[in-house]
Amino acid sequence: MGIDLLEKNQLDQEWIQLIVEAQKLGIPVSEIQDFFKNSSNS
Repeated sequence: MGIDLLEKNQLDQEWIQLIVEAQKLGIPVSEIQDFFKNSSNS
């Protein structure tokens, strides 16, 4: 259980970094979310 929490936290860190980078480039966060929803479905 502790490991799952750690992995989720790691994922959150990566998400935050991704969103920060995207905003620097002017990419809307909603576009990133759509991209991830699409890529996780397939």
